[in-house]
Amino acid sequence: MSLSEGLNLNVLAKPETMEAVIPQKHQIKQQFLISFTSVPFGCVQLNCEGLFAGNYMSFSLPLPNLLMKFMEFKYIELPDYRNRWKKLQNETLMSEPITVNSGLIRSANDFKKYFGYLIDIKTKNEGEVVRVSKGIKYGGLFELETIKVEYLLRINILPSGEVVFQVAAESEHRLVAEYLLQTLVFIFRK
Repeated sequence: MSLSEGLNLNVLAKPETMEAVIPQKHQIKQQFLISFTSVPFGCVQLNCEGLFAGNYMSFSLPLPNLLMKFMEFKYIELPDYRNRWKKLQNETLMSEPITVNSGLIRSANDFKKYFGYLIDIKTKNEGEVVRVSKGIKYGGLFELETIKVEYLLRINILPSGEVVFQVAAESEHRLVAEYLLQTLVFIFRK
């Protein structure tokens, strides 16, 4: 096994070296601690080759860098959220509708377990109940810890149960916003 390190990433492997031969019916574990140093950044590739069940094989796997661990959600009032969203309207990125993993999300409120300070952005008045038949929309404001840039998140739960993620940021942060969107889809897709 070897790593092709991604652009602007630090990778620490624990343990640093692995055994060259793994006996049948045995497993080994190696952790990769991945952090980004600046943007843009790319994915780390894990390159594997060897004899598997008597056949020589070679393959690569991308190792996702779960950028979500760097997302720090902040409290925001609904009117302020709407104003900021409107200003970034032309800079909004949107995923396709996805079916979410029911092991992670059983109901719309489960998103609040993963993202702090989510607000219901469909509600006009406090106390108004949004009907599930029309869908549910959550919004939030977060910052990436290391680069101090704010992003807006919108989660649209469609009446079909599918979910659409949207991320809005200023144009100079578009690459990171695209990566954030891809990461959300990767994590929550069935």
